[in-house]
Amino acid sequence: MKCPHCKRSVGLFDRALNDFKNQKRCPYCGGKVAIYISLKILALLAIPAVLVAIKLHPKFGIFAPGLAALVVAALSMRLKPVSKGK
Repeated sequence: MKCPHCKRSVGLFDRALNDFKNQKRCPYCGGKVAIYISLKILALLAIPAVLVAIKLHPKFGIFAPGLAALVVAALSMRLKPVSKGK
């Protein structure tokens, strides 16, 4: 994910983003950010995720759809700036 303020790459498991505070901040520039799931990316990855789940079903059984959904959700997460009023 890229910070919308400084455009630097921020990891999904970064300590600053996984804090339980309501306001999350970029670890580099300190700008307030919010994590959201991009519906456009989610829609683009839906069909490949179903195909991957079908392919993984013999090996992982009933856990294959859950694994595919977890990967799609992680890949579709984005950061957006928080407005001044919030």
